Amino acid sequence: MDVWLNHPFIAPERQIITSGCGGGVTFTDPEAGFEPLHSGITLDPEALRVAFRKLQPPNSLYARSRGVHAAGLLDSQTNELIAIVEDVGRHNTIDKLTGCCLKHGIETRDCALLVTGRISSEMLRKAAVMGCPIVASRTSPTSLSVEMAQVWNITLVGYVRQGSLRVYSAPERMGVIIGD
Repeated sequence: MDVWLNHPFIAPERQIITSGCGGGVTFTDPEAGFEPLHSGITLDPEALRVAFRKLQPPNSLYARSRGVHAAGLLDSQTNELIAIVEDVGRHNTIDKLTGCCLKHGIETRDCALLVTGRISSEMLRKAAVMGCPIVASRTSPTSLSVEMAQVWNITLVGYVRQGSLRVYSAPERMGVIIGD
């Protein structure tokens, strides 16, 4: 395909090659794109662990196939999952969750986004658009998503397991205080 522009084009200065599903190129600069999220919500670490146990219940597609990812939206006031979706692609789950929330009039701001796969920079960007100040996964975030979470004031949590989790940024939302 040939593309002809009828206006000048300035190429982005910073280019990052990604290794996500299908690969690609992104021009995400952690310093640009979003203002830091300001939210007073907090979440008890145990509530997060309980929510992850409910994210893929025994009747889920994951339980039957063992080959899909899930994403859920956790209400920070009630500690209840208010929307859950599944898909073979971890990126797709966030897109499906956003669509589900739009379709059903569910507010995503000030909720926690739970995902089962590795958190990439693109996924963190989607969480920022949704206004989710807490993003958590059973696995790890990429180094770029950690950097972005720090700049955008998003609490990024990885390795949520029974009895433990790892907080990468904005730990105060998880009741974690880091000493001087």
